[in-house]
Amino acid sequence: MTPDILFSEQDARQAADEWGANCGPAALAVALGLPLSAVKGLIPEFDVKGYTTPRMMRTALRHARARAVAAYLPSQSQSASAPQTVWDLACDPSTISLVRIQWAGPWTAEGATWKGAQRHTHWIAAWGDDRAIGAHAVFDVNGGAREAASWVRDVLPPLLASVEPKSTGSWHPTHIWRVHRHAA
Repeated sequence: MTPDILFSEQDARQAADEWGANCGPAALAVALGLPLSAVKGLIPEFDVKGYTTPRMMRTALRHARARAVAAYLPSQSQSASAPQTVWDLACDPSTISLVRIQWAGPWTAEGATWKGAQRHTHWIAAWGDDRAIGAHAVFDVNGGAREAASWVRDVLPPLLASVEPKSTGSWHPTHIWRVHRHAA
C-alpha cells in the first residue's frame, strides 16, 4: 500500500512554524492518509510538549478511529542492529506502519532512565510496495517519501549528526505499529 501524502514540504514547514509540527504529526498524517493540518488536534498534549510519546500516538490513533497492531515492541535493552530486519517488520504491503526510532547515546546505556531516552526519538512511516518507490519505503518529514535504503544513506546521517555530540551514531526501533485506518 503506497500512501497518498496529502501535504507538501512547504505545508510541513508552515505547520512547524505555526504549531510546532514535527516528525510525530507528519508520520501520523501519512499513516492515516490525512493532510498534516487534520492531525493537529489528534495528538494529546502535543501543543504543550512538542513531541509525541507512544502513549500520545496511541491516543491519536484512537481519536482517528484507527487501529494499530504491534509488529515490534522490544524491551529497552534490545536493539535491531540490521536495518533490513526493521524494514521487513515495518514494510507490510497491506498497511502503513508507524515506526518510532530511538537514537542511541548515554541516555540508552545500561542504568540510564527511560525519561532521558524519550528526548532522543523520531517517528517515520513505512510501507512495502514494489510498484512505487521500492519494496521497502519510508516517509520522514526530513526527507519525504523514498526507498528505505535511500533514507539510511541520505537522510539518516544528518539526523544522527544533529541528535547531540554524545550520540553513538546508532539507532533502533522501539515500536513498529501497522496502522489499519477507520477500525470499528
